[in-house]
Amino acid sequence: MGVADSSKSARRFISIAAGEDYKALNATQCTIDFVATLFNVSVDLKDRSIMVIPSKSIEDFDPQRDLTRAIVRQFDSISNSLQGFHGFVLGDVVSSHIAAWKSSLEKPAAGTIATPIGLQSFFITMVDAMLVAYGSTQLEMGRNSRPAAAEVVIEVFTVGNKACLFAVAALNTTALWLHWKLKKGAQGRS
Repeated sequence: MGVADSSKSARRFISIAAGEDYKALNATQCTIDFVATLFNVSVDLKDRSIMVIPSKSIEDFDPQRDLTRAIVRQFDSISNSLQGFHGFVLGDVVSSHIAAWKSSLEKPAAGTIATPIGLQSFFITMVDAMLVAYGSTQLEMGRNSRPAAAEVVIEVFTVGNKACLFAVAALNTTALWLHWKLKKGAQGRS
């Protein structure tokens, strides 16, 4: 996997040159670009759900495409660091992602159609994960946080409580039953 980067172009290219094991990926390329969008994020702790809804486009905060360049370089770094003598880890991951995407369809797509769309799905997934990592790092490094009240409940397994008594009784019953079965089996053989 290689990347082409030019400060004169907003487009960032990723190209794949693959061998016999990854014929479906050979000679594929794509471009990555970002559209700045404001999102409304709702977190419901009770339902344990997070809802992310695009709100509106906003002014481009990265006209030099530094973020895009950084993401594309990450693909180059991952590609170079995951090569081995017996295979290419990233190639296996991409192939697995494409296969999983194909199997999720009601009507399986042909390889010539499935590979580019599955590859697009792979890149979207990876770029999203990288952006989350970058965003999380910025929040941590920038100390961009505020205190919030939270209730923490810790359930502890203590000797003497009902859960402990039931667990000990179940364990003892299982041990007695196992001892009885083994003894009965030994008597049957003699």
